[in-house]
Amino acid sequence: MITANGYDATTLTAIVYGTLEQLKWNIKYAGENIIVAYTPRSMNRWDMEITVQATDNQLTVNSKMIHGEAFDMMGRNQKNINQFTTAFESVKPTADEQSIQVWKEKIAALQQDTVKAAGEEIKQAEEVDKVMNLSTGNLYVTYGIIGINVLVFVGMVAMGINFFSPAPLEVLKWGGNLSALTLSGEWWRLLTAMFLHFGILHLGLNMYALYMCGIYLEPMLGKARYTTAYICTGLLASLVSTMWLKNDFTVAAGASGAVFGMYGVFLALLTTNIIPKQLRNTMLQSTLIFVAYNVFYGFKPGSGIDNAAHLGGLLSGMVIGYIFYWGMKNQEKVKSAALCVIVALATVVASYLVLSNEKRGPVKVDYDSGQIFTSGGNLFEQKMMEFGLLEIKATAPESDSTITDAVRLERTKNESIPAWKEAKKFLEEMDVTSFTEKEIAKLAKLKEYVNMRMSLTDLRIKAVKENTDKYDNEIIDLVDKINKQVASIDEK
Repeated sequence: MITANGYDATTLTAIVYGTLEQLKWNIKYAGENIIVAYTPRSMNRWDMEITVQATDNQLTVNSKMIHGEAFDMMGRNQKNINQFTTAFESVKPTADEQSIQVWKEKIAALQQDTVKAAGEEIKQAEEVDKVMNLSTGNLYVTYGIIGINVLVFVGMVAMGINFFSPAPLEVLKWGGNLSALTLSGEWWRLLTAMFLHFGILHLGLNMYALYMCGIYLEPMLGKARYTTAYICTGLLASLVSTMWLKNDFTVAAGASGAVFGMYGVFLALLTTNIIPKQLRNTMLQSTLIFVAYNVFYGFKPGSGIDNAAHLGGLLSGMVIGYIFYWGMKNQEKVKSAALCVIVALATVVASYLVLSNEKRGPVKVDYDSGQIFTSGGNLFEQKMMEFGLLEIKATAPESDSTITDAVRLERTKNESIPAWKEAKKFLEEMDVTSFTEKEIAKLAKLKEYVNMRMSLTDLRIKAVKENTDKYDNEIIDLVDKINKQVASIDEK
């Protein structure tokens, strides 16, 4: 609030106009003794809305963020107010009658433009609401999905699973997606993995992203299409992850595949004309930024992110989005329920065909001992599965992006090092008399791989302990050798 004794509201409003001109802020609207302007937008900063209201002897200045920012962590609103106040105090004493009159005339012209713009905005809002149902829609399905995910996580924690960083084997026991198990007949893991999370941060980020997308998608698509899209993209994301990781022993879980699927649906709709242009362009930009950032971050080594699921969900979501777009444009001819059934059946058939083609013999996990058993399949394959579970234990702290360096250091010492030692002993004590030459060669490569991983673990511990980057080049070279060794092991 700014006090300006001796000035009536109309004069103060005129001086406000002059102040905003001096600041070179974008003056957009004017009403009765009120002006709305926007700060300049730059490559790294969104514009912000400034509202100044005048009464006799007094100004009220408000600044707010208008692009969905959750917090004003940098205190930009207060900085804007301070900047305006300083500029106003410098303009006020120099404002002569001629300048004030010019500003009043500009305000009068802007008021007329504002009335026209308000009418146009009402029309556009009606257009947007007609398509997106924002005024009449609700988020019952979105809240329901969030509720299920939260309840499952609460149940996991109540049963003793770590609140911040559950062990992969614990998540696997609850229904996490491990390719060896999913391809051996436990197809239901494609679904259950969608509702499991590696800690509260993983859960919170996924549910926030779903909510931000669901605000627009659920009212626009309707309950049936929205639910169908979420489940089908989630299943297809899990399926892609299963195939991508079919030779690895990585436990996959989380709603992010389905969430990316919903963003894929949204992207598809945003590239059509079903959403009015004035809303479409801004949404398309922000959605592309979100998707691109998360996909590129997922390729970062050690991110612990299942990018296969993200991309599988995103692409399947875009396909489903275009199918639903066609149905929405032809809703008099095409029933929504029929289209949902077709999409669901196509998802089930695609999943069945892929899983049948890649079917493996039955697999059983002893979660207490961490051993894995197969019936059908040779002894070497079973031993490789057991080694895979040890590898999961050993790499869990390294791949967990939700923990601090200090926590990672402790978990590496307490979990990774013992697990790698156990894996080394497991390989060394393996009876090779019944193995083929090719299997023996692969076993030798695995031993080298484990030695490399142990050396890498030691280097990383030293780097954190000494708080130094002098081992960086050595670590980079070793990571490169490990990647080449893995590629060599995976060769047919």
